[in-house]
Amino acid sequence: MKKTVNNSNFMTKLFMAFVFLPCALFSQAWIARHGMSSADYQTAFTTNANNGYRLTSVNGYSSNGSEQY
Repeated sequence: MKKTVNNSNFMTKLFMAFVFLPCALFSQAWIARHGMSSADYQTAFTTNANNGYRLTSVNGYSSNGSEQY
């Protein structure tokens, strides 16, 4: 008995592998924090750096006379 191959199913799986596999292999975890005081920012920075994260962007601003990050 000869087995037939469903080409559309194979092509779909091949396409999904080429599209989604690189995303899964090269994706990176990230953390976003908002409204932190200077002390909270320093604690979060130190903790996250020790866990292998690196800072890519930070913004500081003043809210009701206090520094926020």
